[in-house]
Amino acid sequence: MIFSGLFSAKRTKPLVLHIDDSSLIIAMTQGIIAQLGMDGISALDADSGIKLARERLPDLILMDTMMPGKDGCQAVLELKTDEKTRGIPIIMLTGSDQISSVEKALNHGASAYLVKPVVMERLKAKVDAVLKRAPEGPAAK
Repeated sequence: MIFSGLFSAKRTKPLVLHIDDSSLIIAMTQGIIAQLGMDGISALDADSGIKLARERLPDLILMDTMMPGKDGCQAVLELKTDEKTRGIPIIMLTGSDQISSVEKALNHGASAYLVKPVVMERLKAKVDAVLKRAPEGPAAK
């Protein structure tokens, strides 16, 4: 499997953190994550997600852009400026396909951008591509 060597030695499967203010979207995406053979954890807002990322050091983060309070781009910027979490790849999952939104997310440090609704094949392809690029998983500097 392509994930070997890319995730924490303590885990047998990649850990994916999904940060989204919609519990329905999280439930659907976590089902896809499980079907892809990965473990999933989630948070319903950016601040909780950032805290969880710092505690669990997931191998990948899926991040909504539009959330109450801190938005996804602000959360990405915070995670990418933290030495502990800056190596974690982040895929933005959002309902917006505007070029300005895509550019903003990528400029803040997101690895990729995927528009909802999430289709399993597209998510799998994006996750595979992003994790292949991750040099050493979340601990990469």
